[in-house]
Amino acid sequence: MTPQELKNSIIRCAIQGKLVEQRSEEGTAKELLDKHNISFVTGHDSFDIPDTWCWVLLQDIATFLYGFPFNSEQFNDTRIGMPIIRIRDIINGYSKTYSDEECDERYRIKRGDMLIGMDGNFQVSFWNSEDGWLNQRVCKISTVDTILNQSFLFYYLPIVLAEINGTVSFSTVKHLSAKILNAMAIPVPPLAEQKRIVAKIEELLPLIDRYEEAWTKLEDFNKRFPGDMQRSILQMAIQGKLVEQHPEEGTGEELYKQIQAEKAKLIKAGKLKKEKPLPEITEDAIPFDIPDNWKWVPLGFLADINGGYAFKSIAYSPDGVRVVRISDFNENGFLDSKIVRHPYSAEYKPFLLEEKNILLCMTGGTVGKSYLVKKLNEIMMVNQRVATIKIKVAMPEYINYNILAPIIQAIIQHSKNSTNDNISMETIKTFPIPLPPLAEQKRIVAKIEEVLPLCEMLK
Repeated sequence: MTPQELKNSIIRCAIQGKLVEQRSEEGTAKELLDKHNISFVTGHDSFDIPDTWCWVLLQDIATFLYGFPFNSEQFNDTRIGMPIIRIRDIINGYSKTYSDEECDERYRIKRGDMLIGMDGNFQVSFWNSEDGWLNQRVCKISTVDTILNQSFLFYYLPIVLAEINGTVSFSTVKHLSAKILNAMAIPVPPLAEQKRIVAKIEELLPLIDRYEEAWTKLEDFNKRFPGDMQRSILQMAIQGKLVEQHPEEGTGEELYKQIQAEKAKLIKAGKLKKEKPLPEITEDAIPFDIPDNWKWVPLGFLADINGGYAFKSIAYSPDGVRVVRISDFNENGFLDSKIVRHPYSAEYKPFLLEEKNILLCMTGGTVGKSYLVKKLNEIMMVNQRVATIKIKVAMPEYINYNILAPIIQAIIQHSKNSTNDNISMETIKTFPIPLPPLAEQKRIVAKIEEVLPLCEMLK
C-alpha cells in the first residue's frame, strides 16, 4: 500500500465513523442540526455512517465564495498591489503574481482560509501566505463552526472531489461547477466527535510521513536493485569471482604468449600489418585484483579497433546501406531509430560491420556504451564517433561484458576529454582488460548469461 493509499484509507475510515468510537454523551448530529434549524438529507447512500450521524447538504452548513475575474493584463511580478491567488497557487501555497486592480474586500483571502481549485484536479488547501485576492476558478469555503469543524471538512473534501474528478465531464480540462458543490452532501457527526476525528487523523499523519519516508527508500532500492545486481555480477565476473579457476585450463599468460606467436606468424606472412606495440598495463593502472592465473592486457592487444567513416552526406532513405551513428544508441544499448543510408562503394569496405563486432560510443551522453553485434540482418557501415572493436582471439562476449562492467565504465568516464566529452581511439586501445584462459572466458560468459535474465525478471 502506498503512503497516499494508506492516508486515504485512514480518512475514509474517519469519515465513515470507524476511526474513533461514538459516545452517547456527545449527542447526535440530528440534535445538532435541529438546534440550528437545518435539515438533513435522507436516502443518501454513498456509504454507511453511524446512526448518530446525518447526511447534510454542504451548502446548508457552509458558504461558497467564487473568485473575481481579474484582468490578466494588469498582472505583474514586481509586487505592485496585492497577490492574485490562482489555481496553481493553491498547491504552491503562495503567489508571485500581483495586481493593483481595485476589488471588493470580500474577495480578500487571509491566512487560514480554505480554498478549492475549480479546474484540473480540484486541489484543496488552507491558504498559508500573505493576504491576496481570490481569482476566478478558485473558491473559498467557510463553515458554520458551531456545526461543522473546518478541518473535518478539509479531510473529507479530497476524497469526494477525487470521486467527482473521475466522473465529471470535461473537454481538455476538468471543471468543478457551483451546481456540483451545491448538490454535495457531507456526513456530519456530533461536533465533539468531529474534533476527536480530526485529532486522531492529525495524530496519525506524522506516522504516515514516517511510513512514506521508509516506503520511498524501499521503492528506490527496488528500482535500483536489478541494475545494481547486474553491475555487481559483471564486476564479479571480470574479477574472477563468478566461476572457479581450473588449473588444467592454463593461464592468461600462456594465452597472451600464444596470441603474440600467432601475430608474429601473420606479420611474417604479410597478412597482418606490424603495429607499434602497446604499453603493458602498469601497476598504477591496475584497477582491481585478479586471479594469479590471469593477466592484464590492453584492449588493443586483443582486437582491431577502428573509428567510423566521416560520411559527408547521409539521408533518411530506403536506398543504399544503413549507417550506424552515435544517435542510434541510448542508455539501454543499440536502437533501431531513424535509419539513415548511404550509397556503398569499395572505399567503405573497412567500415563494414560484421557479426561479433563490438560497437562503442565515443562521444556525447552515451560515451562508453557498447553493443555486441550478435546477428546482422542487413549490411551496415559505421559512422564517425562510433568505434568498431573486432576481437581476434578472445571471446567477444567476454570483452563486451568487461567494457560494460562498472570499474571499466568508471575508467572510460575518467578518460573523457572534458572539452568535448569524448574518448580517443588511443584511449580505447589502452583499456585494461583482465585476460583469463579461453576456456574460463567461455564459462564466465555462460554464467553471466544464465544469471542476468534473472535480474531482468526483477525489474
